Amino acid sequence: MKTHICRWFLVVFGVMSWGSYNSRGAVGPATLAPGFYIGGGAGPNFLENTRLKQFVDPLTGVHVHFDPGVSFNIHGGYRFCEFFALEGQTGMDANSIRSITGATSADANVYQVPFMANAVINLPTRSPLSLFMGAGAGGVASVIDINDITIPSIGSVFGTDTDVTFAYHAFGGIEYALNDRMSVGAMYSYRSVQSPRWGRAVIVETGHLRNHSVTLGVNFHF
Repeated sequence: MKTHICRWFLVVFGVMSWGSYNSRGAVGPATLAPGFYIGGGAGPNFLENTRLKQFVDPLTGVHVHFDPGVSFNIHGGYRFCEFFALEGQTGMDANSIRSITGATSADANVYQVPFMANAVINLPTRSPLSLFMGAGAGGVASVIDINDITIPSIGSVFGTDTDVTFAYHAFGGIEYALNDRMSVGAMYSYRSVQSPRWGRAVIVETGHLRNHSVTLGVNFHF
């Protein structure tokens, strides 16, 4: 089965891999070995402004603004061949709320813990450097930790709660093979998280959480 998968991706992406080996017959640098791998990365996370759909009562025209935060990710999977891999990914993103329309106090943080299944397409060049892109879907546990959010016309809320909703993402970047067992790279990722809804008696609900992260990372191949 692995052979068929690799052959399929070799046909589809062969043109994008610089024509593979040409008539000069030169032997290229070592490529990353097929097999299992694990890695991780870290960098900044930027969370787009989103609607505050409900704060005790349903709201309109109210938006939440976030400060830049941090992103950590851990992933592991299986590279079937030079061109294709499947992996699982988790980690954590953290952002503080900077302001909320009409609020006199907006002291709160939002943490996101993703659980994603990814397909990764590698576009090798005839060098240790390769390009990759991928997409995945899964869920995100979104945690809101409120010290104090006060909207004068409604009141104040504090506390911590978690909601798990559907999410998808797309990513791409570059990877440099230090040898056939270790690589370093940089990745941009966009992730959209379906609107989390926190609380029971007191409801806090936002619009979709749209994340942009840029991470530097390292992978180990077995």
